[in-house]
Amino acid sequence: MARRLIKAAHAIGDRSITDTGNLCHNIYRLERGTVVPGERYELYYCHAFGISPSEYGIEKTQIEVPVGDLAMTALDLLAAELGLQRDFNGQTLIIWNE
Repeated sequence: MARRLIKAAHAIGDRSITDTGNLCHNIYRLERGTVVPGERYELYYCHAFGISPSEYGIEKTQIEVPVGDLAMTALDLLAAELGLQRDFNGQTLIIWNE
């Protein structure tokens, strides 16, 4: 995969892409879900997989949950544990992935 990403970068003239060792580490982190690629790398992945940018990635979802104080605490902790974004507007906890 790292070699394919480098090939995709070189195809559009980007010679500043990192080496295979660093890319392998970043791919490992991506597969574990600890990072997400930036737009530049998303385009390289699309090129490497032969897909359009609209087909790339996980579909973004949003959940809105009316909550009381106790439920707010539990859902807030759950969102933090799962690495999800969250916002509380006073009555509803909104949780989404990015």
